[in-house]
Amino acid sequence: MQRIMVDEKLARELDHLHDQAELIDVSGQTLGQFVPTRQVLAARQTTPAVIERREREEILLRLVERMKAHSLPANAPRFTRDELHERS
Repeated sequence: MQRIMVDEKLARELDHLHDQAELIDVSGQTLGQFVPTRQVLAARQTTPAVIERREREEILLRLVERMKAHSLPANAPRFTRDELHERS
């Protein structure tokens, strides 16, 4: 993954974000997305196995709601598997 250094002002703004954000330029053109480190780390955490059926259903419902709330933009680039491996 390439790294881009941001100035102190932008770093402070990004530090206050708790959810993903779309980065745009002054004309409103999408530049990309920002995912806070704490969100990435939270996604890596493992959770214990859920045995109760009701609890599992509630977890799945919350997951679907989060996926709907944080869906990819319609203009997000589409990559084949090979293209994704080339980008690594």
